[in-house]
Amino acid sequence: MPDDPSVTEAPKGGLHRLSDAWIFVSHSHLDLNAVRWVRDEFERLHANPLLFFLMSLKDDEELDSLIKREITARNIFLLCNSPSARKSQWVQKEREFVLSLRDRKIHELDMEWPWERQKRIIHETLQSATAFINYSIKDRDRVQPYIDLLADSDFAVFEPFTQAMPGDSLIDELDAAIERSVIGYFFTFLSSNWLRSKWARTEIERYLALAENAKSGRAPFLVALDPVSLLLPGLPPQLGGIQILDFSGGNIASNKQKLLEAVELR
Repeated sequence: MPDDPSVTEAPKGGLHRLSDAWIFVSHSHLDLNAVRWVRDEFERLHANPLLFFLMSLKDDEELDSLIKREITARNIFLLCNSPSARKSQWVQKEREFVLSLRDRKIHELDMEWPWERQKRIIHETLQSATAFINYSIKDRDRVQPYIDLLADSDFAVFEPFTQAMPGDSLIDELDAAIERSVIGYFFTFLSSNWLRSKWARTEIERYLALAENAKSGRAPFLVALDPVSLLLPGLPPQLGGIQILDFSGGNIASNKQKLLEAVELR
């Protein structure tokens, strides 16, 4: 969370959504009315579902190169199964191609499931495409390339900000965003500035508490902007034993690749 030396109590404002999640939705055109519910739920949650139906495509055609390129460029997928989808040669080829790609986030639902069950999968899909950025505002220039990388990789990226007037609901907003990252990704960019930031440490404490309660949350992703040996003595004991990605050396390109590999993307 960006910290402001002038803030002595709580940070001002609420959460800043830096980007929206992009979800490729594979479906049969015969299920379009039902798929609209899926689309609407994603959009209600501020995600961008990608649904394609091209009149020029026939079931017996090869996978269209345009769609194939679009699929290859995406990272998060929702495969909508149904009797129509299972009978469609086109949908099955599309599905086969998605599943053949390495290092992607792929979720599935069946259009015959009750709506509440479908909605749960939609929410899980979006959570897996959510990233919360925990850092010191003094490190913004150093963190920005990785924020851009996550946004360009289809993630919804959240950070708190301090430009607005104080709001009583900040803690609730903060908890809601952090809770979404429990199934998604919580990135902590460690530095000497981070060690001195009260609010950055508060955020990770909230994450650890929520992840423990959820019992399904993963450990936060720790990224060292300064040498690890200098940071270890000041880290909270709860972070002991968690692997730290060392970005204090090397170049931005290789560090970006390490970050993508850490979240199991290409």
